[in-house]
Amino acid sequence: MKRFLTMLLAWSLIFTLAACKRETPAVSQTTGDVQTSHAVEAGTENASVVYMTTDISAAGLMAVYQALDWTPTGKIAVKLSTGEPPASNFLRPELVGELIRLASALFCGVIAGLCVRWFFKGRTFFHFDGLAAPVNRDTDPNPLWRFLKNLGRNILATGPYFLLGILLSALFQRYVPSRLMTDLFGGNEALGVLMAATIGVPLYACGGGTIPLLQQWLYDGMSMGSAAAFMLTGPSTKITNLGALKIVLGLKHFCLYLAYVMLFSLATGILVNLFV
Repeated sequence: MKRFLTMLLAWSLIFTLAACKRETPAVSQTTGDVQTSHAVEAGTENASVVYMTTDISAAGLMAVYQALDWTPTGKIAVKLSTGEPPASNFLRPELVGELIRLASALFCGVIAGLCVRWFFKGRTFFHFDGLAAPVNRDTDPNPLWRFLKNLGRNILATGPYFLLGILLSALFQRYVPSRLMTDLFGGNEALGVLMAATIGVPLYACGGGTIPLLQQWLYDGMSMGSAAAFMLTGPSTKITNLGALKIVLGLKHFCLYLAYVMLFSLATGILVNLFV
């Protein structure tokens, strides 16, 4: 762990020094609602140009070129996305939730592993005696048929849950007032996160099944933190996963696992509401 932190600090210093050495003067130009700035390397014929834009479309970018009376040459750094207001031009809002889920899931696993290492050092935490031996289902000699059979098994395993999620989304949209979702999951942020983390335990079926459901909830006023808490407790407490974990962990460690997931999801949801 110390070696990893040392390497991370060293790389951060290297990138910081490199960025300081490449600082160049910036020229700003304003055209209507469009603001751009570009930095040109001195003494370079094919200049490297970096655009930092806010709420600019393709037509707006052409207007900037015309206002500057300049044709871009050399290397051009393009931002992650371009869209019309009020869309984010640096990072699309719909990607924020996925990044939060990825980062929080990574930290959840790392912290859980460190807790087991620290608090159960020299003691047995997992018990694999109750698990059956794995069975290989890929026995068909034809690769195409083997692929189709695997595809069919995956569709049968996840398809019903996805359809259930669409059905629940339609029912919520039809019969649950949007004001209720706003009051429960958007008004009181801490209580909303706690409720989302709690209902994620029994309700979650699979990732595909909750996508349409969460989309409708977010549209109706659910906070991003509540959605993050729901998506964290859900996969961690999926019924099939809990059955296997109960066998592997035992009752005492299984209860510790549930408590850890709930606390981490609650903390993540509150932090997301505060900073996102």
